[in-house]
Amino acid sequence: MAGCAHSSEGNKSIFTGPAKFCGYATVIALREGETITPQEGGIHSGRYVWDGEFGRLEVQEIGWAAAPVEAPMQERTAAGMIQFAERKDGFRFVQMIWNGEHGVASFISPRRFSRQQIDAVGRVTLFNEGQRPQDCEYNFLFGGFDAF
Repeated sequence: MAGCAHSSEGNKSIFTGPAKFCGYATVIALREGETITPQEGGIHSGRYVWDGEFGRLEVQEIGWAAAPVEAPMQERTAAGMIQFAERKDGFRFVQMIWNGEHGVASFISPRRFSRQQIDAVGRVTLFNEGQRPQDCEYNFLFGGFDAF
């Protein structure tokens, strides 16, 4: 079920679950009915939309980030990532996670995060640029989304 989309070419292929999606820093075991729609990618980061029973989240990820300046929450996500308190950014709400090294992902919603969205974010793991997660059906490669 491997898929390919090069965001630099404007291809908006949709990746569907169940499948393992490995973004530029994120790893998500997509569940049945969940989708990833690539938006754009660059040298160290990418952006995509993640849809599922929890609703819709825009995801901005960085594989080579500096440590966030915000103070982390005491509790980690279900997947063990460092989490930060939900914050409002203009008219949007942002939930950020960090792997404690260089992998960072921000999840963006037009409304406060629901319990289902918080649980979905809690399933996400992060890796650093240069690492290659195993057994991914969908992958982010330099300049776009692709399959290994």
